[in-house]
Amino acid sequence: MLKEPRFVELRDDLLIMLINEGFECEYYQNIFHIRDREKRIKLLMNNMKNWPLEFCAKSIKHEISLFDAEETEVADELKWCLRHIENSKIVMDALGVLSWTNLYKMCSVNLLQVVGTLLFAQKVSVLIEFLDLNDIDLESLTCVSGKFLLEAFELVPG
Repeated sequence: MLKEPRFVELRDDLLIMLINEGFECEYYQNIFHIRDREKRIKLLMNNMKNWPLEFCAKSIKHEISLFDAEETEVADELKWCLRHIENSKIVMDALGVLSWTNLYKMCSVNLLQVVGTLLFAQKVSVLIEFLDLNDIDLESLTCVSGKFLLEAFELVPG
């Protein structure tokens, strides 16, 4: 009786509600108990920026491993998310930020500080990928001057 599809669906829906409420310690871990893969992936994607980065990376890798060769669209989206996480780890290390949520707050409040820190650390490829993956409005970067760029790359004698 408990394996009937309607009970499985109800169970999954209740777990999703429990996870979305976030009352329990490490509530996001309950995602592994959701049987419906589409619901599990949707929940993961919707909460990626709120849950711990390492947990998200582990969950995405797990989901990618479950796909067969014919299911490329969702698998490609998950691979993109994994690339996004890996880039965010590098950026967090460069900025000294400890949580993924704080990284996004910092980017929304002071994007130029993020850009400046990455430029001064000479992590241009990381910066370019970060800007690309995060869909950041490039017009917000127009105030970065040529002198700033030269100083960032130590091309101007100090």
